[in-house]
Amino acid sequence: MLSHSKKLSKITNIGSIITITIIGSTPWMLFSQRPTLALFTPATLFAAFIYSDRYQSKKSRVRTFLPLALLISIQILLIHFGVIPEASPNHRTLFRVLLISIVPLMFLISQKPKVRNVISINVLLLLMGLVVVEGTLTVLSPKKSEQNKWSDLASQFSEAPIPETNPRVSMDGQHRLTTDQPKLFTQRIFFYGGSTTFNREVSDGDTYPSLTQKLLNKGTGVAKVENRGTIGASAVDLLRFLEADESESVAASNGDTNQGLGKGDIVVFYIGVNEAKNAIVYRDPITRLSLQFSNFETVSNWVFKHTNVGYSLNNLLAIGKASIDENNLDATRLALETAESFATDRGAIFIPIIQPHVFTKSNPLEYEQAIRAQMNQFPDEIDAVYPRLADLVMSFENAADARDIFDNLKSSPYFDWCHVDKLGNKNIAEFMAKVVKPFIIDGGGS
Repeated sequence: MLSHSKKLSKITNIGSIITITIIGSTPWMLFSQRPTLALFTPATLFAAFIYSDRYQSKKSRVRTFLPLALLISIQILLIHFGVIPEASPNHRTLFRVLLISIVPLMFLISQKPKVRNVISINVLLLLMGLVVVEGTLTVLSPKKSEQNKWSDLASQFSEAPIPETNPRVSMDGQHRLTTDQPKLFTQRIFFYGGSTTFNREVSDGDTYPSLTQKLLNKGTGVAKVENRGTIGASAVDLLRFLEADESESVAASNGDTNQGLGKGDIVVFYIGVNEAKNAIVYRDPITRLSLQFSNFETVSNWVFKHTNVGYSLNNLLAIGKASIDENNLDATRLALETAESFATDRGAIFIPIIQPHVFTKSNPLEYEQAIRAQMNQFPDEIDAVYPRLADLVMSFENAADARDIFDNLKSSPYFDWCHVDKLGNKNIAEFMAKVVKPFIIDGGGS
């Protein structure tokens, strides 16, 4: 009986050590710039507890100061090897202080097994409670995916688009395939954008780059269109992709003049919706942390999308009026200026285009009004920043404004607030063809 009690006590103690280790090290797994390296934190904390328990009868400097010194040393080494995320100097100093202090403090507070057991039991009770709540909510109100939510809304309106079943999405290397490309051409047109350019909602031949290619094939000049859409990309990202694509093309060209960005080529930045979302600053801590830390964003997005408790918690913390991040708008302007210089220095033409979305329609259909109503305060926030973003884009020499191109449609092209069907892409392609045609070089292919 006594032996059984000792075994149970040992198992409980190990369990409490693991629980405290996870609690103490979780922040550095979520926020660190190098998560793999940050694994040294839980490993060291676990070892510190085991060492301290083994020498409980020894003096405090043996069972406390030695593991504490090890913990602090490891934190200093982690800082030295770059686990601190990129931030302003003041924030980086704060991160250093927190990294050096939180884990050692957790060790000091929980050094005694009884204290660890109390903390662990409360944590386990909390988790059990969350599991019960999650199970209850799942039974009473099953979740719907984001895609199903919009599909259910669209099914209520005759003017809503019908999604394509299993659209064909092919890749040409790292980029979405553009169909009907000519084998010989005088110049190339690169469409850089986010998910509205990649356009996974339709098959290869119905993306707006592919439809633009078909329209341009009817002209006298011979231009090759390439889809450079990347899901979630903003102008800042597109600049980085443009520079990277150019470097890779030049490195692989081996003297082929058709490879690197050259004279007469056209670079289009089709932007707006991602830049607008990024320029909105939320006061709730979850959103602010997600915007700053990619690891935290990945974990929190999964929790909020896949659990009812997480979704409710996210809504509970979403307090305070959103504001516009001036620094983000400045970053967008700088990215466009740099992209323009990058293209023109190589003899290419740079064309930024401000894109449409469902809130830019002057005469929204009933279905489109329902989309707006589904999104709470988000449309008002976009309405506040989008005109400023449009003015920024239109300040460039060859800029074009596509915000009103869907105004006269009798049916809606929108699957949600910004992604469109092949009808919408047809309108975008017609607009794009008109924009780029003045820059198309007349003559045959080469």
